[in-house]
Amino acid sequence: MKKDTNEIIEKELKKVKEKQTKPRKSSIESVSTLKKDTSLSTAKKKTEKKSTPKNVDESKKKTSATTKKSGTNLNLDTKVKKETLKKTKKKESLEVKPALEVKVTKNLKDKEKSSEKKIAGKKANVRASKAQKREQAKESTRTKRVVKKNETVSNEKRLKVKKEKVVKDTSPKKLEESKINNKLVYAPETSQKIEVRKENDVAKASIIKVLYVASECQPFIATGGLGDVAGSLPKEVAKFNEVDIRVILPLYANIKEKYINELEFIGNFTTHLAWRQEYCGIFKLKRDGVIYYFVDNERYFKREKPYGFYDDGERFAYFCKSVVEGLSTIDFFPDIIHCNDWQSALVSTYIKTGNWSDLRYYNIKNIYTIHNVEYQGIYGMENLSDLFGIDYKFKNFVEYNGDINLTKAAIQFSDKFTTVSESYCDNLKESYCSNGLNYIIIRNDYKLCGIMNGIDYDFYNPKTDKCIYYNYDINSIEGKAKNKLALQKDLALKENKDIPVLAIVSRLVPHKGMGLLMRVLDKVLEQDVQLIVVGTGDRRYIDYFNDLQFRHQDKVRVFVDRYYNDMARKAYASSDIFLMPSIIEPCGISQMIASRYGSIPIVREVGGLKDSIKDFGCVEGGNGYTFTNYKAEDFYYQISKALSDFKDKKLFESQIRLVMSKDFSFKNSARKYIDLYKSLVR
Repeated sequence: MKKDTNEIIEKELKKVKEKQTKPRKSSIESVSTLKKDTSLSTAKKKTEKKSTPKNVDESKKKTSATTKKSGTNLNLDTKVKKETLKKTKKKESLEVKPALEVKVTKNLKDKEKSSEKKIAGKKANVRASKAQKREQAKESTRTKRVVKKNETVSNEKRLKVKKEKVVKDTSPKKLEESKINNKLVYAPETSQKIEVRKENDVAKASIIKVLYVASECQPFIATGGLGDVAGSLPKEVAKFNEVDIRVILPLYANIKEKYINELEFIGNFTTHLAWRQEYCGIFKLKRDGVIYYFVDNERYFKREKPYGFYDDGERFAYFCKSVVEGLSTIDFFPDIIHCNDWQSALVSTYIKTGNWSDLRYYNIKNIYTIHNVEYQGIYGMENLSDLFGIDYKFKNFVEYNGDINLTKAAIQFSDKFTTVSESYCDNLKESYCSNGLNYIIIRNDYKLCGIMNGIDYDFYNPKTDKCIYYNYDINSIEGKAKNKLALQKDLALKENKDIPVLAIVSRLVPHKGMGLLMRVLDKVLEQDVQLIVVGTGDRRYIDYFNDLQFRHQDKVRVFVDRYYNDMARKAYASSDIFLMPSIIEPCGISQMIASRYGSIPIVREVGGLKDSIKDFGCVEGGNGYTFTNYKAEDFYYQISKALSDFKDKKLFESQIRLVMSKDFSFKNSARKYIDLYKSLVR
């Protein structure tokens, strides 16, 4: 039994040594041999399981007896066997791992090769499609060239036919070429060249856009010269077709009803004035080639008259802020905003001091026109932020003599500021005429220019005026005498065309020369004359003229409780002499209207009166009576001279014709304003 067990152990040890001494196979061969060994081992195990019952029992019986005798020797042999088996299993596992790694790397390489083949195939397909597209594009260009050649050939044939026709019609005459719409057209030499002007983008860009801001405007509402200018100047400027000029003004309650019915609503928005948020509606009306915008807010403008309220500062600050913030609503961003007098003075201030997200605001130029420096818009400094919504960092631009001066602010912030006559530019640099603002005007003298105003010859036309009794013109002056007789009858005055009628149409305020009139009129009325007064203003002058009418009931008629436009027209048409002895007169249009209707003016040589009226005694011939010094004696002398000339019918009629022939239209003024606009934009 000992021999059998020893032989078995020796055989197993030999097998282990043979495995260790065998050369190591390659990874691929080892994997295949492992598979074979594993399959053989599994088969052996199955056979061993089947054959174990009998053999094992016999071996157990044999070994049990031997183990008892051998003792410790057998235990050592079993330990050696276990250790050898463990070592063989470890070696087999180490041989399997590298074989598996080799297999994985091989699979990855195969995948990479297959993906590279696919990418190469796709690139080849893309190249082929691009090549096809190139060939198609070449074919299309070839076909287009062929079509163009055919078209040019056909056009040349047509032109030849046209040339032959023209030559047949005008064979003895030379032909010249004129370009119309970039095409050649052949015309005879005698025919005029036709200039076709398209409204393309370049032409539109050359037109200057101007927004004219005013607090009143004829024919909608007017209380003085500003309303007449705002109604006449934009209309005349628009006739030149070089400027797109539009007007904006408040929508007062007393605008004529026929115009209110024609208004078109554009839109509404919220106006931000300091802490206030106010409604603002915009209406539009087109008349005489000019678009007029109206700012609607009944809280501020639904009143019986335009001016003269405790909150005028807030009302017109709201108007200015609405003009600035409403540009997007009216869809009109102008190149220039042209403002007039203190009511619109804050427009340039709000534009220059505002933080605008819309960059178009920073390109707007500002012009400010002083129609009368007596009215400057002066308010306490405590109103700067709360009322006007102006930051205190801009205080120095607005303050003058410790108060807010809106006219000063407009002069400071405007790119140009103008006056309404050349002589008034010089007057404004004197303290007596500038109402204390002469230092600011002198400082900004480089921005100052004077342009003489005019009047609307269509609106003020005695030939078509429906307000007067009889229409007439320079060729039918006898109609003026008929108007005089009709007015005398209506006013219950003595009806006599040989009685001279004097007229005053003016605001009843000091700078209009009311002091001189009060000192002279009683003496004038001692003669056989009649006087008509139309206007309104300070209470003391209203009371004076009412008293004058009471004392001369057979000679004087006054209309001073309010302004009567129809009566003013009748006074111009019916009077023989017009009185205007102003202390200060920026321009004055009353003397121009009087001249248009044939009423000879008597004026003081100051401001616009000096530029528009020349004395009959001057070398140039003159168109009225003038005096220089502000003295009652000089004024009375000129009135007496005019009354003496009235007695000479032929002389006075020739003077009327001379006065009516003077051109006071806005044509020259409009041309100068257009040049001013161009100087700012280009």
